[in-house]
Amino acid sequence: MVKFEFIILNTKAKQLQLLSNILLAVNGLLFVFFATQLAHTKWAFITATIGLGVAIFNIFSKKSSILLNNIAIVIIAIGWIKLGYWWVGLLLITIDWLGKQVTKNKTIVIGETDITVSQPLPSKYQWNQFQNIVLKDGLLTLDFKNNKLLQAIITNEINEQHQAEFNDFCHKLIISNIVNK
Repeated sequence: MVKFEFIILNTKAKQLQLLSNILLAVNGLLFVFFATQLAHTKWAFITATIGLGVAIFNIFSKKSSILLNNIAIVIIAIGWIKLGYWWVGLLLITIDWLGKQVTKNKTIVIGETDITVSQPLPSKYQWNQFQNIVLKDGLLTLDFKNNKLLQAIITNEINEQHQAEFNDFCHKLIISNIVNK
């Protein structure tokens, strides 16, 4: 059974990292507000400092630390829970988890029976749903019969021979599904 597996370049990772840093900064500023209103809570100042510090570090450094970001999110969530706003802490953890799911690499597996696109929600397509599938210059194009078009930049290194082999494979399966209708 012939299978081709491609890893898709995630173009949204930097945008989501920026959004995460903004979320950290806003939460840090909210903790500064709570710390000034409730002067007897030193931990609110510490939480604010951690949130703002990590956000500023990630924004201005060339290499932001995902681990440091995760630790800061957890500390801020604990801070919200400690303030009595448990739902904000839970929401923050949920948003962070969803962000991690979206930034994972997406893979497309093209086999003889179907085509599977993974992450964030796996999708399975049958060959009879496609009008054309082409791989050219690192760009994979899936052209559906319902005029939907999916294009993705692949990170796999593909030489001309493998590219031609893949395109022939797809062309034969699309033609055989048209004939078998």
